Amino acid sequence: MMELWWVPAVAGGAMAIGAWSLWLEHKRKDKALDVLKDAVAQGRDLPPVVIEQLARIGGGTSPAGYGHGDPSNQFGAWQNVIMFLFMAAAFGAASWWGGGPGTPVGLAFASVSAAMGVSGLGSLLAALTRKRR
Repeated sequence: MMELWWVPAVAGGAMAIGAWSLWLEHKRKDKALDVLKDAVAQGRDLPPVVIEQLARIGGGTSPAGYGHGDPSNQFGAWQNVIMFLFMAAAFGAASWWGGGPGTPVGLAFASVSAAMGVSGLGSLLAALTRKRR
């Protein structure tokens, strides 16, 4: 099991990147709220372009900020497809070289690879059938 020391390191790094992304999104939304509070405090109206941008920041993106919920972002849904299929291939390779077929480690990696593959196919179906603006 010592030869798989890198698995928790990669998983921990991915979680740290996700947490950092969520923190940056929080700070970005906090700044947008400060802009609105300052405008209200000064009693001035914001131009429609600024209001549209603030609305997009406030609710048009996913928590990680990739724009999956934003209909004007044509690549948001395809990012999921690419990510899940890449992860399926990576875990499949880890299954093959990490423990080989039939070993407990190989079976664990193969199970994760299958789950990622199913998620990738679901994301592909969602990307192909989503409504366009």
